[in-house]
Order: sequence, then C-alpha cells, then structure tokens
Amino acid sequence: MSNAYGTNVPGSLFETMDVTVEGKKNEQLGIRVSSTLVVVKVERESPSHGNLRFGDVILTVNGQKIDRKVFIDVVKKLTLGSYKLFLKISRPITEQEMPLSRLPRDYDALPGYKYHVGIMFMISGCKLALPIKSYNNKVYVTRLVEDTLSSLTLNIGDAILDIDNQPVTSVHEASDSLFKQLKAKGHATMAIEQAEDPAAKAYVRAALLAEKTQDLDFPLAVDVIEITKKETVRFKGNPDLQPAKVIGKAATKTSESSKKRADSSRVSVHDKTEESPIACEGNPNLLVHVPVQPVNNYQPLCNFTTDAKK
Repeated sequence: MSNAYGTNVPGSLFETMDVTVEGKKNEQLGIRVSSTLVVVKVERESPSHGNLRFGDVILTVNGQKIDRKVFIDVVKKLTLGSYKLFLKISRPITEQEMPLSRLPRDYDALPGYKYHVGIMFMISGCKLALPIKSYNNKVYVTRLVEDTLSSLTLNIGDAILDIDNQPVTSVHEASDSLFKQLKAKGHATMAIEQAEDPAAKAYVRAALLAEKTQDLDFPLAVDVIEITKKETVRFKGNPDLQPAKVIGKAATKTSESSKKRADSSRVSVHDKTEESPIACEGNPNLLVHVPVQPVNNYQPLCNFTTDAKK
C-alpha cells in the first residue's frame, strides 16, 4: 500500500485491484493526479471514466512502479497512438457494515432506515466541502460537490449520528470533530443513517427543506464550468465562427424569397413571462418513484354465461 494517504491510515481500509484503460490515438487519459499519484479528477466521457475514480491511488503502470513525473511522461508517449494501460490501483473503502451497538446511547434503530459506517479520508490538496444542517438533533448532509472528500463517502440526505464513536447533534459538533480526526489520523469513521422506504425518504426531504431562512449562493456545477471553458477556447480559436443554422434556416441563404415567410413560422416572444419550476433531487435515492398502474384482471361475466349455455 502506498503512503499517499499518510502513514496513520491502516492498509486494511484499502483494496487493491487491476484496471485496464484503453484509448484511441491522441485521446487523453482524462485524469488528474496529485504528487502522490492519487486521482483527484476524472473527466467525463474520457477513457478513464468508469475505470478510475476520485481517490484511487495508482501503484503501477504496465507492471512498473513509477512516480508522478514518470507517469506523466509515460502517458504522453502512449497517447501518441492507440493505447492500452494496465494499472494496479489501491481504492479506499468508504463504507462498512455497522453493528447496531454503535448507535448512540438512548438511540434506537428506526424502521425504514439502514445504517452503515462511512469512512472519510484526508487527501492532500482536496477540499472537504461539506454543507450540513441540524434538524431534530440530527446532522443532515444538504449538498455535495463533485470531486471532494465528502462526495467520496456521503450522499445528500445522510444523517451523521456520530464521528469516531462520539455522538454529534449539531453542525458545530460535527464540524469540529471531523476536522480534528482528519487532521490527527488522516481518516474518520461516521455512523450514517440512510432512508430506505418512501415514508422515511419523505421525512428526509422535509428535513432538508425545513427552516430554510435564506438561499445560499452555490458555485456553478463542475461540469458546467468545464463545458464553458471548452466553448470559450473554441470561440477564441475561431472568432469568425458562423452558426450552421439560424432558427432552422441555412446561414448562407440570403435571397428575398427565403426572407418572406408566414408569420406562423416565425419565432415570437410573449409579452408576459411565466415560471414553471422543475423539481430536481441531488440524491437519486430520495426520488419519489412513479406509481405502477394497477393491472385489471377483471373478465366480463358474459363470457362465462355464453360458455355455460353452450
């Protein structure tokens, strides 16, 4: 096991596995690694997506142990043509079964919920980014940001009951205890309560929305920032870029006949605006499932009557 996570983190909290990453000529690997070869970013739709994850530690490449500098050089050379990389990685274990005896004193397991131990790790150079709130003496995760320490372990709606066997019921307690343990040991364990049945999920959704005093100014999503950067580079590289079509009309058509169209085919702007809110949920597990339509097994009695007469 590499010391990428520090010497205080036991090797039993990691599992070693082999992964293969294949790519086409000049196709980038699509990952960003730290100085200790911890994967801190995986690009969507890249050869690495689905094979490597945030938090993975690269141990060997094609059977050879390497450092970050050699890794970058090897990847640059291999991506000049089609390639296949055989990587041995160490992946952190972020969830373990939890004995009910770990629940805080005077706290009973609730029906409709499941309980497990969540393990959070300290990765140098990565953000914690853990928005939490306290509701009815429970600390709930309200939001998660991609490629952060929190996103590796938690889900939106999770209730943190304790941190390293110390019960927490407020945001202050949870934050202080988590920072203290991560700094001292490089990792922390948490007793996590997750909703499973519809009634429990409805309660968690209500808890996340309760006592909302002001809207937080959250940053743009990571994928939106990436797409914007790519499009900015594309536009700057070709200032005279012309649209392929203009509202369904070829950009090169400028004849008088093409300008004369029926009013019904033109785009019009309403003098009044309306807002239609679209519901969304950061944690798919909290979504309300569409009810299944009942199957009608009823058969008309006339069929039996007709058969009886025959």
